[in-house]
Amino acid sequence: KPVEFYAPTYDTPQTERKRDLRTTIAWEPSLRSDTTGKASMSFWSADRRHDYNVIVEGITAEGELCRTIYRLPANEE
Repeated sequence: KPVEFYAPTYDTPQTERKRDLRTTIAWEPSLRSDTTGKASMSFWSADRRHDYNVIVEGITAEGELCRTIYRLPANEE
């Protein structure tokens, strides 16, 4: 049975919520690219100010496995 990946909601005031110290931020097993090969998603970052390692894995229409890793720099705002 599929299980939904936990992602916090931020609709409560800052003073009422606990610190978000997750190490895995998002997981989108059903994300699909469009006809140009592009896909997008959004997520809420954790409270720690770190760069994120983004790991993208998938299977092409021909059944080939693909994987790439890149670094998403932390925003200093």
